[in-house]
Amino acid sequence: MKTLQIAAGIITYQGKVLLGQRLFSKDQGGLWEFPGGKLEEHETLQACLKRELAEEMNLPIEIDSFFMKSVCAYETKNVCLHVFLATALSPQITTLTAHETYVWASPQDLIKYNLAPADVPVAKAYIDFIHKKASV
Repeated sequence: MKTLQIAAGIITYQGKVLLGQRLFSKDQGGLWEFPGGKLEEHETLQACLKRELAEEMNLPIEIDSFFMKSVCAYETKNVCLHVFLATALSPQITTLTAHETYVWASPQDLIKYNLAPADVPVAKAYIDFIHKKASV
């Protein structure tokens, strides 16, 4: 079975995290996810993430660092999320081509959303990361 390589971002702005709700007409429609998209040939993961956010949300971002990888097996494909920590240069999203809607959520609220399966371990790891960072 094919494994899709996806660049995704935990994109923050003033302490809030961006989540997008997948289009109802797509696989896993209505579920929430960390925005990103499929890696194209001859493209770095960082370039992919910046391109996808520009195309799908018209949102310029600055990538800070690699965060984690999340692999998930679905019925028809496997997905490997390469997740980066990133900062939005503005909270304004003027285009939505791959999502029904979006939200800037508090980190502790991430797991309250009906996340896509590959995004669940990412949300949990990020919440742990924030707690550890706050206790240092």
